[in-house]
Amino acid sequence: MVYLNHLDRPLSSQNYLIVAQISKTMSQKNVLRRSHLGIPGNESQLIDEAKESDADMIFIDLEDSLAPSEKNDARGELIRTIEEHEWDNKTLTYRINGTNTRWWHNDIIDVVEAVGMKIDSLIVPKVHAQQI
Repeated sequence: MVYLNHLDRPLSSQNYLIVAQISKTMSQKNVLRRSHLGIPGNESQLIDEAKESDADMIFIDLEDSLAPSEKNDARGELIRTIEEHEWDNKTLTYRINGTNTRWWHNDIIDVVEAVGMKIDSLIVPKVHAQQI
């Protein structure tokens, strides 16, 4: 995993890219990334549990945890979930669908337009090169 924001440090060797800071408040948040907790985008009932966990970062998944028929509805649920909760010292991110799918563009545009100021970063999966 490659991490790109003001720390610019690698996190692991997986094929993911955490894209640059979205929220203007990122520098004021806890930036530790010792543990990540992933939640499927269509299971917002798990949010309270995740917020109470010791994980430094919560990522809401729109990719592998969802069947193709669930992806559009899950994007709307992700937006509602982010709007309805305060994230305190948790780093909040979400994983979009791969750039070789039909969902990735809306995963970025819809979510960032709606709740971009509450999100710290987004994860782009299956990155194999520096360019898309």
